[in-house]
Amino acid sequence: LEVIPLDARSCSSESLASAVEKCLSEKKVLLTNIIALTCDNASVIVGERNSLVTRLREKADDSFITIRCICHSLHIAASKAALKLPRNVEDLLRNVANYFSHSCKRQAQLAELQEYLHKEKNKILRPSETRWLVLHQCVERVLQEWEPLKLLYTVRS
Repeated sequence: LEVIPLDARSCSSESLASAVEKCLSEKKVLLTNIIALTCDNASVIVGERNSLVTRLREKADDSFITIRCICHSLHIAASKAALKLPRNVEDLLRNVANYFSHSCKRQAQLAELQEYLHKEKNKILRPSETRWLVLHQCVERVLQEWEPLKLLYTVRS
């Protein structure tokens, strides 16, 4: 229907339910006509007790389904899985990315070695704190560039 402006100082389930009900009322949509509610997984929205969903269900006779955000759920699962990785893997990826990120000379040396070894000229990717999918891409890239990186670090030491 629309993005409902909320007062950030009061985002209780009560105020959220009130705002949703007001929006529906202004549009002349009955709460019992709602088929589904899509939302993130915040407890104030989908918690089992005293949430937006429980408040709306009380008034809508449990007539709608709740569709939680799959991206948010997947992000939570992947973040917890990433905590099981040895920290040194992520540290290695970050150190390699930092080594090249601010040095055109080092980037040029890597490109030279990639060319010498007949490898595709790929940049080293930086892992992200919030975009967990990038972590896999970073590992893949370091593995793709293992030969030139090994040679470069061997020459440097």
